[in-house]
Formats: sequence, C-alpha cells, structure tokens
Amino acid sequence: MTLFAVDALRHTPLSSSTHQTWAGLAPSATTSVRTPQLSELASMLDIVARQPESTVGSSITSLQDLIHATRHPEKSSLLLRTAEIGNARAHIIASQQGMRGMIHHIIHEQTSEDMQALLGHRLMNTIIDEFQDRSIRRAHILVPQAVATNHPLAVYGFGTVEGERIQEQSLAQRPDAFCPRSLHQKGFTIEHLSWSEQQALFKRFSTVPELAIEPWEQDAAKHYITTGSQGYLCYGVRAHATQEIVGAFFGGFAAGRGTCNHIIIEPEYRRHKLASDMVAYALPHLYDKGVRTMHIMTTAGNDAAYNFWSRQGFIEPEQATFLEADFS
Repeated sequence: MTLFAVDALRHTPLSSSTHQTWAGLAPSATTSVRTPQLSELASMLDIVARQPESTVGSSITSLQDLIHATRHPEKSSLLLRTAEIGNARAHIIASQQGMRGMIHHIIHEQTSEDMQALLGHRLMNTIIDEFQDRSIRRAHILVPQAVATNHPLAVYGFGTVEGERIQEQSLAQRPDAFCPRSLHQKGFTIEHLSWSEQQALFKRFSTVPELAIEPWEQDAAKHYITTGSQGYLCYGVRAHATQEIVGAFFGGFAAGRGTCNHIIIEPEYRRHKLASDMVAYALPHLYDKGVRTMHIMTTAGNDAAYNFWSRQGFIEPEQATFLEADFS
C-alpha cells in the first residue's frame, strides 16, 4: 500500500518503510497536538501560498481569521491544530461549513517524509475527533480528479460517492445586492431565523423525507447557537398570507469557502422561485464574509437540484472533485 503525505491539494507518495514507521509510531505519546501559536500563523499562510497552483481552487483564509481562530477557538468555524515530534512540526486548517466539515490544508514544515506521514496521521485523527465533538458526521476534502479513485485518504473513510456531483461558483466580485421589493410584491419576506424558529422547522419538515434534516445536522447547527460561533447562515421566507415560514436556507462559511447544506421549500410554494431568491440574497452576504468560492454537493439522481444550481451559475469544476467521509 502506498501512503501519502496529504494536504488538500497536493499528494507526495511515501515508501513502504515510511508506512511501517507510521504504523509503529502513530500511537506514540511523543507526538503532541496543540493550537498553533500566533507567531506561527504567518508562516503557515506563506507555506500554503507557495504551494504549486492548482485548478481545484485552493481556499486560503486571511491571517485575521487565523488569529481569531487561535484566540477564540470556541467561537470560530476554523479548526487549527499543530502536531509536533521534537523539532518536526505540521499544521492543519479545517473548518465547520454549516452542518458539515471540510479539510483545507495540512501544512508540513521542513521535515522528513516519515515525520510528514506521522504528523499528518495525528492531525487527521485529531480533526475527525473534533468534527465528532461538534456533531459533524460528514466531511469533505477537495482533490484533483486524477487522484480521487482509490485515494489514500480512504484509511480515514474518505472516498468518492457514486453519482454525487460538485458544483461551484467563483465570487471574484461582489454579486449584485438582492432587492427585496420583488419578493415583497409576490407576498413574501426573507428574514434570519432564531434557533426556536429553526427547531420548529426541523420538527415540521421531519415527516417529509425530501425536506427532513438529519438529527446530527440539527445538532451541528446547534453548536453555533450554544457557542456563539461565527460561520453559520440560516434564514427563511415568510408568507405574508399565513405568516408562516415556508422555506429556508441552511449554510456556512469559513476559510474563503461557503456552502449551502440545504434549501427547503414547502411543495405548494415551489413555483414562486423562492429558492432562487434565497440564493440571490445569500451570495452578497457570503462575499462580505470573505467567501470567494461557493460550492454545492448534489446527491445521485437529484437532477432537479443539479439543474437548479446550474441556473444559478454553478458549474462542475473540470479537474477537481470532493471526497466524502461519514463518521456516524
């Protein structure tokens, strides 16, 4: 089995002897994991910036975001960890993207391949544990399509999902601000939802399979509420006639990327283009939060969702794909 020292975009094959070193040393107490020091953050970004450019669209967060995540880890969607063995050191940048997890980079400082493998292993296991602590049961990592099949991250449960498709939209410029007047004229208003309103929606839609949100996803969303974390976006569409919430958008953002986990619209309101209105409302807000790439995952056979996001300007990246892991 060939193993790799992994970052989200670049993969360096390791020898079988390194595999033996990894397997023998990975449980060792000599490997420590900690939060990066403020003095290490700039060099982390510098290493990421100097990595070979890739068409998969590397997301590089700002130094300010890293500083906030280091000083207030409980209030950040970013997960930053450093692993050390002696003078060997590596870092990981991961995030909670709404109700899901994402691994962005594993950053190796100058060290041997054996140490890269060991440190990467410790960091991956640490982040998976932290995802689970946040009730995240599904995570993604972006890779070139050329290495997606039989990928070495399969050891952590990551792999391609048959029929699942990724669509992206670049936010190089701020999208036009949403005009609420046209929505108001149709008899609706967009508003941010309180946690109690979200819970009511979860309960109301739980009996409709196509609209139901998994209990673990609800718990992952609750993490933002209980900790005051940044990076969660939830708002709904209220019908003037009934004063009920008839649709909702659930998503998140961190490290320059944003996503929509769910858009739900009650069936009788689906001809009012409310989903398109919510996307148009979301994109400028996400841009203002530092998002420069928006991505969507559509499940196998859900051509209606794929076509919807295509109409919103989302396209499949030509040379990249997401690997997915379920931790439940």
